[in-house]
Amino acid sequence: MRGEGSARSTYVPIGYDCAPQEGMARMTRISRIGRSQVTGAAKDTFERKVAERGHIPNMYRVFAHRPWLLTTVDAHFAAVMGSGTVPLRLKELLAVQTALLHANDYCLRTHSTLAKRTGATDAQIDALLDFENGPFDAKEKAALRYGAQMTRDSHRISEEAFADLRRHFTEPEIVEITCVLGLLAYFSRFNEALQVAPTETGEGVDS
Repeated sequence: MRGEGSARSTYVPIGYDCAPQEGMARMTRISRIGRSQVTGAAKDTFERKVAERGHIPNMYRVFAHRPWLLTTVDAHFAAVMGSGTVPLRLKELLAVQTALLHANDYCLRTHSTLAKRTGATDAQIDALLDFENGPFDAKEKAALRYGAQMTRDSHRISEEAFADLRRHFTEPEIVEITCVLGLLAYFSRFNEALQVAPTETGEGVDS
C-alpha cells in the first residue's frame, strides 16, 4: 500500500523530461501568513479550516498575503467541490489525477487524503494513471479519460472522448467536471511555481 504522495516516482508528468527526484528538498518561495496575523473574513476562513481539517493549509497561508484572493479562492473551491450532482468521490479522484499529471506533491497529498475520506480506495488512487485498466466503472472512466486529455492538452480533446462523456453526464455535470479539472490545474501550478510545501498535521494552528 502506498503512502500519500508516493506515486510521484512512478510516472513522467507533463512538461518534464523525467519524473521529480524522490526526496528532493524544497524551500517555499513565499512566506506563510500566520493565524494570528489575519483579521476579518480571512480569519474566518482560517478558523473554518482548523475546524474542518485540524490545520490551516499552507496554500491558504500563502494566498493570505492578499486576503481578498484567499476568501474568493476558498469560496470557489467550496462551490466546485461541495455542490452539484457529480459525486464528490469522483471529483476527488479527478483532483488526484490532475495533481499527478502536473507533478504537484501538494495537491497530490491533499486530495489523496480527501479522496479516501469519500470512499476512494488505494487501488483506485494507484491506478489513476492507468485508469483504463483500473477498478473504475464506465462512467468513471469516461470522466477520467476526459480529465487526462484536458490536463495534457485541452486543444486535443477527442470527439470520441467527449461523446462518451455526454453518454454518462448531463451538460451541467460536464461543466462541474471541467471546473474541477481547471481549478486543480490552477492550484497545482500555483503551488509548484511558489514551491508551497505540503501541509503537515496540525500545521498553522499555532502560527
